[in-house]
Amino acid sequence: MSAITPDPVALAAATDIDIGSAERVLAWLAGRSTSVIGEYSAANTFVFDQEDPPQPPPDVQGLTPDQRYEDQGLLGRGGMGEVRRVYDRQLRRSIAMKILHKNTHRAVDRFLGEARVIAGLQHPGVLPVHEIGRLPDGRVYFTMQEIRGQTLRHHVREVHHATDNHWRATADGWTFRRLIAAFHAACSTIAYSHGEGMVHRDLKPQNIMVGAHDEVLVVDWGLARAAGSPGVPGRIVGTPAYLAPELLHTDCPPVDPRSDVYALGAVLYVILTNHSPFHGGDAQAIIEAVRQGPSPVPEAGLPLPEELIELCVRAMARDPNARIGHAGVLAVAVRTWLDGAHQREQAQALVTQARATLPEAAALRAR
Repeated sequence: MSAITPDPVALAAATDIDIGSAERVLAWLAGRSTSVIGEYSAANTFVFDQEDPPQPPPDVQGLTPDQRYEDQGLLGRGGMGEVRRVYDRQLRRSIAMKILHKNTHRAVDRFLGEARVIAGLQHPGVLPVHEIGRLPDGRVYFTMQEIRGQTLRHHVREVHHATDNHWRATADGWTFRRLIAAFHAACSTIAYSHGEGMVHRDLKPQNIMVGAHDEVLVVDWGLARAAGSPGVPGRIVGTPAYLAPELLHTDCPPVDPRSDVYALGAVLYVILTNHSPFHGGDAQAIIEAVRQGPSPVPEAGLPLPEELIELCVRAMARDPNARIGHAGVLAVAVRTWLDGAHQREQAQALVTQARATLPEAAALRAR
């Protein structure tokens, strides 16, 4: 590139701008003590290089966690630790920090395993993990995107509360169809994780989050393990009401994606009925109810779509071989129902519109 002569006439001719604009550009450049290097073009584009004194780059190395992160309060607490909102001073954003309170080797291994599982599942339905580290007091942490929204369980309660004899929308626009759409998104995320060889093992409506922009995220991957991993005899992990019956056997079978399909069926059961498929006074009572069976058929004092009842029953089949074999198959079936529901809604809207014109048509005939 060649040096540009500070001539407003030449600049205007080369860049197809008026003389006044060219004069203002050159006056601004002169005021900035800038040497201009570039090439004029007919697209009103030129390149210049400002010769301001070089500034040292910001220090992004060597910050300790307490220097980098500013605590902004508690988001949630569990048996193993807590999640806090923190402000990342380097990237200038608020994120979530999950902190482990127990420093035993087993707890740390499981905690870091969760972080690595999430980081390995690069999907819109899984939270991205940013960093693993250790706080000055020795506690292990990892940071991730903060979710601002509600659980699917919350929205199910709201829709059922707003409903009487027919499904109705909530004040914030949640409908039965929207619940099923969120469920479909969760099924798609689990289908992806199964394709990556990872089984969640703790699916329930409380672990499906809906963000402020309608993003659906499957969270809490702390129990996730690779498909085919050996089960641990005598050890039951997960939430009792959503556990597949085979997981309650004394000789626990290898980790199988079909146990996630069963749990997704139980989630669908909650959407349809507003309560979990099995009940009991405590965890042991619920486990016994699951062991004895059979899996209940969804019933409610509402018109439930037969296709969704059938999907729920097939997903919750007690025999894994009789169950829907893959979360992807379940996702496709739910998508098919959603497409049909949309077409039915459009047809009903047309019928309603046509009925609204009947009085006018009758008046015209009479005239």
